[in-house]
Amino acid sequence: MGATDSREALNKLWLTLKQQEIEAARDSFAVYAGRMIPADIEDDDLESLHNLPTPARYLPAEHHQLLCAKLQEVADGTLKRLMVFMPPGCAKSTYCSALFPAYYLGRHPNRCVIQGSYNAKLAERFGRRARNAYQATRHQEVFPTPLAKHGAGEWETAAGGEYFAFGMLTGVTGRRADLCVLDDAIKGRKEADSKTQRDNVWETYLGDIRTRGKPDWAIVYVATRWHEDDPAGRILPENWDGQSGWVTARDGEKWFVLSLAAVIETIEEERADPLGRKIGETIWPEWFPPSHFAQEKISQGSRNWNALYQQKPKAEEGAILKRGWWRKWPEKKPPKCEYIVSVYDTAFEPEEQDDYSARTTWGIFWMEKPPPVDPPMSRKTGKPIPMVARGQWCCILLERWKDKVEFPALRKLAQEHYETDKPDRVLIEKKSSGHSLIQELRRAGVPVKALAADKSKLARAHAASVVLQQGAVWYMDRAWADEVINDCVKATFIKGDPGNDIPDTCVYAWLHLRNLFWLQLDDEDDEPEEPRRELRMVGYGT
Repeated sequence: MGATDSREALNKLWLTLKQQEIEAARDSFAVYAGRMIPADIEDDDLESLHNLPTPARYLPAEHHQLLCAKLQEVADGTLKRLMVFMPPGCAKSTYCSALFPAYYLGRHPNRCVIQGSYNAKLAERFGRRARNAYQATRHQEVFPTPLAKHGAGEWETAAGGEYFAFGMLTGVTGRRADLCVLDDAIKGRKEADSKTQRDNVWETYLGDIRTRGKPDWAIVYVATRWHEDDPAGRILPENWDGQSGWVTARDGEKWFVLSLAAVIETIEEERADPLGRKIGETIWPEWFPPSHFAQEKISQGSRNWNALYQQKPKAEEGAILKRGWWRKWPEKKPPKCEYIVSVYDTAFEPEEQDDYSARTTWGIFWMEKPPPVDPPMSRKTGKPIPMVARGQWCCILLERWKDKVEFPALRKLAQEHYETDKPDRVLIEKKSSGHSLIQELRRAGVPVKALAADKSKLARAHAASVVLQQGAVWYMDRAWADEVINDCVKATFIKGDPGNDIPDTCVYAWLHLRNLFWLQLDDEDDEPEEPRRELRMVGYGT
């Protein structure tokens, strides 16, 4: 075969492969996106991918593969409600707001798409990127229907399809939609913290956007979370805690949630992560070095980190157990504790089969209070009154566990915990599977105290809140401890609320320790009514 024949054979092979690629892109958003990444779509997330050869572009990051698969279901008409939560810089807008509208209208050139953002300027920018993708040569090779109108925020296909971009505060009346993409409905922290702004955005979503949908339309909600009461927070069910998968919204609609944390920090996140990451593993390590997220966690502070990067915005305060009342322990290890108590909240009544069982463990320690820097002056001598150091008994959160387990596993876990950590007392409320667990642990020699629910959950919470309010409750700098605090902040203490499990264990622990006079409050008598028994030292603080 001569050189001319070889070139002709290679050209023929290249054309065959190109045609196969084009045909595959019609039915696969992932292949389409791989073709389009180098297109002129004003991309600012994946700039370096423009220089990669085409085969490399067909190997997107794992989280992009998940996202493309879900957007494909939207394009195919099998998924009608999709939420996408990812940390900043993970290219969610490139895929959802620039490439997907172009692909969707390529597949369905006679349909209508509306695209919303926090203001018209950003929405128009998304519209410009989507339009540039649609009219790019690579797109036209796959979907040849041309544009008939070329505006940045408002363009049309020659087949009658429409794209319209709008700001959340300007509305979208007069349009109908087969697909709505909402990307960054909340501008930033200032707007997210304003209830008026949140209410305005929510009213736009309800009154303007949802009334624009055609029968069987689809909504894709894309966001970096800012606030627990943002539009996503009002749609998601109570006590949603970052999990991906199908959820039933507060209005009864079914949504699929794709929620990806920047870093896996707890065992619950590890178990629920769609990417299968382990504790400490990050998102998109090929793009972000581990040091990136480590620094951002420090720079952003816990509130922004939990919201923007972990997709779990947390209330600043709580209705009963307020966040600001907790005290962070300054050392890496806990103090030496003189008394340890573990408290269980168990599920497994027939109607509670989807509930969690939970446990927290607490230690009692003596906390010295130094004398005041400026002691009061004696009226008689005019000299400072001699002051001595004082202190108080405090409690510190040592560990927590929460999982959905059947009774045999719960019994085994409780026995192993006692054998390993040797708490002085184990508290279990006489409800649900707690009855059986109390009996089983007593037979095994565990010092169990049965708790009688003689008060309402709300009354117990208010009684225990005094301990927290007076600064007697400490926690260590651990991700799981932050989760406990968040659960307590959000707790309603209304019977039947599944978010009460961890908070109930905290409340019972504080009340028990207060009743033992270990947690003595400022307004209480210095002398206990009954002498405390001598307690052995344990090794938590060593």
